[in-house]
Formats: sequence, C-alpha cells, structure tokens
Amino acid sequence: MEDRKSVYSRAAECGLPLGVVNSLAATMFLYSDKVPVLAYLAMALMLCLPSMVFRYEKAAMIEEKGNIDMAGLWIMGIMMTVYALLITGLVSFVEIQYLRPQYVYEQVQTAIDTLSQLPKDQFSGELLDEMKRAVNDGLLPRPIEVVMNMFCMSAMAGSFVSLVITMIVTRSSGKMKENK
Repeated sequence: MEDRKSVYSRAAECGLPLGVVNSLAATMFLYSDKVPVLAYLAMALMLCLPSMVFRYEKAAMIEEKGNIDMAGLWIMGIMMTVYALLITGLVSFVEIQYLRPQYVYEQVQTAIDTLSQLPKDQFSGELLDEMKRAVNDGLLPRPIEVVMNMFCMSAMAGSFVSLVITMIVTRSSGKMKENK
C-alpha cells in the first residue's frame, strides 16, 4: 500500500519555492524606490505566483488520481500561501529592521512631500497633518507591525485566489475524468 502525502506536507513542500519567489518580489518592491525598474520586475514575479499554485494543485490532483476533493485542494492552496508568507515575512522583517531601518520613515516622508505639493482643494489637509504628527510623535509603525499587516492582508488575498484556482483545477480535472 502506497503512503499518501497529506495536503499539509504537500503545501509545505510547495510553499518553499512560492516563498522564495514572493521574497524576491518583496525585496524588489522594497528597493524600487531607489531603482524604479525593480517594481516592474516584482510585478512580473507576483504574476507568476497564481500559476505556480495552479501547477502545484494540478500536480497533486494528478498524483492522487483525482482523489482530492475541492476542500482539500483549497486547504492546500491556503497553506501554501501561509508557508510562503512565513518565509516572506522573515525576509521582509530582516530587510526592514536591519538593512533599511529608515524605510517606513522615508516612505511616509515621500508621501508628505508629495501631498504638500498638491493644491489644497484636491485633498483634505487633515491627512497631511496626521502624517506629520505621526512622524513628529514617533507613531510610525515598527517593522514587525508592517510585516504582520502584510502577512494578514496577503494571507486573506491568497485564500481567495486559492479558491478561484482550486475551482479551475477541480473543474478541469472533472472534464478530464469525463473524457476517460
């Protein structure tokens, strides 16, 4: 009798390459304020992630000969995202905490400078005042807070994307079963 892999172990194995690609994209975004072309490269990498999830889910479906239900594939996709985000979160935290400790301040300062140049009738001056107060009072988020927010938002988005990908995989495998 063959040992079957659990969806969690499959997700952990597949989450590693996803985490590497996602970490590269996050690093490129982090430095895109200095080298703008990195933002475009990061976007290209980000567009690869859903196709990677599709490929991994499809491979699991084929390896299991269609014996994984939609819920199992969806959990696999969610867990792949979570494992990848754990890697990305660690890389991003190290970068923001140690390699670019002024990153958050620089970004807020850039936003303040940009908003200061706009005519007052295009936006509420309250936002500019709040941003200046946050800088002056030391209320900017710490690197761990930035990373945790990124993790939560990305995990939520990843679960929705995974659901759509899972529906595509299960429908396409259903057609494959009908053709046999």
